Amino acid sequence: RKAEEKRKAEEARKREEARKREENKRQGNKPQQKPEQKPQPEVKPEVKPEVKPENKPQQSSPDAKLSKTFADNKGKLPYPMASYRIYKRFGRHPHPELKYVETNNTGLDLEGSANAPVRAVFDGVVSLVFSRQGYNNIVMINHGNYITIYAGLKSVSVKQGDKVKTKQNIGTLGPNVFENGRYILHFELRKDREKLNPELWLK
Repeated sequence: RKAEEKRKAEEARKREEARKREENKRQGNKPQQKPEQKPQPEVKPEVKPEVKPENKPQQSSPDAKLSKTFADNKGKLPYPMASYRIYKRFGRHPHPELKYVETNNTGLDLEGSANAPVRAVFDGVVSLVFSRQGYNNIVMINHGNYITIYAGLKSVSVKQGDKVKTKQNIGTLGPNVFENGRYILHFELRKDREKLNPELWLK
């Protein structure tokens, strides 16, 4: 009996081996399937647009934008100080202490710092340099039919007859005894004898 079982087990083993060999043979004869290759999209080289150098206009100084005549520069003139605070504006204003009393400012008062440079607002000729109590030194510059006045200067670096250019320093700012020693530049603009509001001309 044992011999019979051994013989059957051996035959079953051989049949299994034969089956595996046959299966392996069939699989070996099949062509290997290659993975499906998807068509690659055509990659075109990136064409960068030609960049031409930008021709920027040469920047000129702010003074170059001014017209040659004073009258054509309303609203474009530089302030007579580079750093300032508007202290009192042109025209009539209520008195700060006296009720029903008005003050009339014939120019524009700008507060600056001690020895701050004061400059001409446009090309012109110095027509007068003089002193007045409370205003220290005063410089008047003629621009044809127009005159600019700079009062409150501690020192003056120009004299009568000098030609000056826009933004040229003409002196330094001093203390004002009428304003408790504050450093105030009183700036006036006139056409002939008419007093004009400087703020309308300055930028």
